[in-house]
Amino acid sequence: MINKTLVKKRFSDKAATYNDHAIVQRKMANHLLDYCENQLEKQPLSILEIGSGTGTMTKKLANVYPDASIDAVDLAPGMVETAKRYVTNDNVSFHCADFEEFTFENTYDLVISNAAFQWFNYLPETLVKTCRHVNEGGLFLFSTFGSSTFCELNQAVKWAVERLSYNKRVKVSQDFYSLQDLFAMLEAGIDKEHFSFHGTEERHVELFPDVKAFLKSVKEIGASNSNSHHYSQSISLFKEMIETYNDNFLTEDQRIPATYHSLYLYVTREL
Repeated sequence: MINKTLVKKRFSDKAATYNDHAIVQRKMANHLLDYCENQLEKQPLSILEIGSGTGTMTKKLANVYPDASIDAVDLAPGMVETAKRYVTNDNVSFHCADFEEFTFENTYDLVISNAAFQWFNYLPETLVKTCRHVNEGGLFLFSTFGSSTFCELNQAVKWAVERLSYNKRVKVSQDFYSLQDLFAMLEAGIDKEHFSFHGTEERHVELFPDVKAFLKSVKEIGASNSNSHHYSQSISLFKEMIETYNDNFLTEDQRIPATYHSLYLYVTREL
């Protein structure tokens, strides 16, 4: 389970540094916006953004669709305050809330979410709930991180645990769904007579000068592991992980790769 209190605090604390380090997240947001531009047959008049963060995508939505009324929801107060200072468009309303518990009556022509659903504890139920608030002919688009995210880090930890014969629970990143997992959730929960969906995936490899720089970049956007379970934080294991990471994944130009596995789901409510 995700500790929402911890997520809220970490993202609030890192609102000022988020944009400097959220390189992959920006690419994912642009992917969703490009899809909207290419697929929407008419301008949406109502938009819901889930996980609005610092407001980067919110601002673009407000500028591209000036006639739309936009509800932007985010869990972290620090993120919402940062977004409010950045997005001054009259057509945007911000809501600081946990979307999984958020009660809303409106329906929308476009529902969009970038890199937020990996922080949900009840994703199948939330996907179904969200679909119910999509207007006929409307779109529900979201991106999240997939199961190969941080594969180098997870493999390095596994090897370090084996080398040290470590017998305590170890977890340095949270679990992520696969594209097939998301398909199964939608298949099980939506009315296929009224909804259709498809998805795509891609991998981004970011390069860092060393492992600590990579881990710092994750920390600076507030995205550190926020699982509720207690996990060992052994210094000796951490050192072994770094050494193992360097030994097995260092590139020819002496940099550290970190894979981000991006998933995109596109849900259409039929007319």
